[in-house]
Amino acid sequence: MIAWNRIRIVAGTAVAAFAVDQIAKRLMIDFVFADTRSIAVAPFFNLTLGFNFGVSFGMFDETFFDAVWLLIAIKAAILALVAGFAYKTNDGFEAFAFALVLGGGLANLFDRIRIGAVIDFLDLHYAGWHWPTFNTADIAIVGGSVIVGFRAFFAPRRDAAQRDGAP
Repeated sequence: MIAWNRIRIVAGTAVAAFAVDQIAKRLMIDFVFADTRSIAVAPFFNLTLGFNFGVSFGMFDETFFDAVWLLIAIKAAILALVAGFAYKTNDGFEAFAFALVLGGGLANLFDRIRIGAVIDFLDLHYAGWHWPTFNTADIAIVGGSVIVGFRAFFAPRRDAAQRDGAP
């Protein structure tokens, strides 16, 4: 039986995460970074245009610079697994979390297919130390991952309660 409510949650959340990220990137490139590549917003936060050619945090950027399609294939396979997890879970909140990961991942994958790199623009820093520049898709991915991790380790499971004789 097809779980239409779960499909609506996953699809709606993934599309929303994807759209927010793509709109934010378009606004940043077209308007914010029209004349500059970096704007100080707060003592700890800049808007800084960056292009990530590697994987998370720009790791392996030289490795995948000439192998963009290999990286795209790996990320697409991972996103297919995430979509499967989102569909299979019986927990609506967990499905929402997987959908955040899926939508953010698809947004970054779309960038990589379109331009060969992921567009980043959020730059947190302190005392000369900068966190790797990131984007709103990354926020969705990390947020969804934290929720899934929290649920996996700390949320009680129905099957455990049923095993102990609870209704």
